[in-house]
Amino acid sequence: MLSQKITKEIFKLYFSTNSLEEKSRLKAEILKNLATWRDSHFALKNRSSEFEIEGQNSTAIDQQFAEIQPIFDKLYKAALLSVNAEDPQDLDQIYALSDEFLKKMDDIVFTYDKDASNRVTTLKKLELLFLFLSILVLALEVIFIFTPAANYARKIIDQLINAENEALGLAKQNQKLFNNLEASTEELRAMNYALDQTTMFASLDNTGKIKYLSEKFKNLLKLKDGATGSKIQQFLAKTPIEKDKLDNVFRNMKSSVWNDELEVNTDDGSTHYLDIRVVPVYRFGMRYELFLICTDITKRVLATTELNKLIKDRYENKIKEQKIRSSQILNAQEEERKRIARDMHDGIGQMLTALKFNIEALDTSASDVNSKQLIEINKLAKNIINEVRTTTFNLTPPELSDYGIAAGIKKMASQLQNLTGKTIQVSSNLEGEMRFDPFVEINLYRIVQEAVNNALKYSKGSIILIKINKSDDIFSISIIDDGAGFDPDQLIDSKNSGGGKGLVNMKERASMINGRLFISSERGTGSKITINLPLTNS
Repeated sequence: MLSQKITKEIFKLYFSTNSLEEKSRLKAEILKNLATWRDSHFALKNRSSEFEIEGQNSTAIDQQFAEIQPIFDKLYKAALLSVNAEDPQDLDQIYALSDEFLKKMDDIVFTYDKDASNRVTTLKKLELLFLFLSILVLALEVIFIFTPAANYARKIIDQLINAENEALGLAKQNQKLFNNLEASTEELRAMNYALDQTTMFASLDNTGKIKYLSEKFKNLLKLKDGATGSKIQQFLAKTPIEKDKLDNVFRNMKSSVWNDELEVNTDDGSTHYLDIRVVPVYRFGMRYELFLICTDITKRVLATTELNKLIKDRYENKIKEQKIRSSQILNAQEEERKRIARDMHDGIGQMLTALKFNIEALDTSASDVNSKQLIEINKLAKNIINEVRTTTFNLTPPELSDYGIAAGIKKMASQLQNLTGKTIQVSSNLEGEMRFDPFVEINLYRIVQEAVNNALKYSKGSIILIKINKSDDIFSISIIDDGAGFDPDQLIDSKNSGGGKGLVNMKERASMINGRLFISSERGTGSKITINLPLTNS
């Protein structure tokens, strides 16, 4: 309708003899109709709820709208240009497009009518189906519901008559029970009074709001009767975190019992420790309340705290005594090593040196068997002397006592490298020599010695690196090799069968000087052993 009306108004605009004022009014009317035509077209196409057009177009209608859309766009644009132009613009095109648009819209209307007819037909079939089902349901209700219901109603009436007679007899029994109930109520009141004075409990809603508080609980918390209606969290919780914890407990309790121990500070400055149990009590179906029961465990907690303190002090004293004993044992071992080293140097060492000189003084130029044996004996004597010197050095390295741990480690590395042929390097960031307590130095030296000896025996690597580092508060020594590696946990677990004793001894020595030993190794990736010593403790 609007497309035809707009076409006629455009023809009227250019072929009528109206005044300019009438033509301006007609142009405004055309523009208004164009806007209405455009909005109505898109509302019908898109089923706009703004125009109260509900539902969804069928696929056929969407296809028809897609076909008519270019015609609509051309007609709308041509009409808009004609209204705004001074001279007629493509009136023949407007007429042709209007006629084509009208035919296409007729097809869409007929499609709508066809869809509606199909839906009405479907609804009629559904209506007949529902009518048949309703009649069937009514018939089944008469057969299976109303007839049995009538029989059941007669039976119920007979039962009600019998129940009335029984109720009269029960009424007399209820009177007796009521009298007994009154007596029990009096006893319950007396019991409640006793519990109120001797037990700490509270009745709460599911948010923690106080409904009732026993007298003993009030006295412990130093509360007055005005506390009813307040949340109990503000009296039991010391911090916002504890308050949020209690809020969460009260809000999420359904069936289980919650139990915890809390430290409670009252207004007079006293501290109490309470064992708290919260039990949900259901009332009236799904609504529930909370019953809070408290036990004052202040004496027990204080006694336990004191006992734990005594146990801790006793344990620390035992640890100190153990360290002192271990230190004394190690000192005794070091003194014994020094004595053995002196004896070997002054006794065996001197005798072996004399033996070496005597053998070298013999004439070995003759080519007999004895001269060859003398040469072999001379070599053996030299090897024995080297072994004695190495053992003496390992027992008491003089550089350690004279110059400190760094010098002792460098000397040990140099000597072991000469003896074994393995590459043993030492790197240090120390500026000058750094000295520790002799007990600390000898234990550091023994840990490094054990780690290097293990690397030489078992790692099968090509190089051993000893790194000495000092920071502001840590002194550390790391022994690194590129050998086969090992599993530290497995090795320590096997100490009872003879393996891992070296690692255990290293850990014990580190503990005695307040250091920490770190072992990092995997099979096939080498190993790294680090001893860290806090400088504040040394």
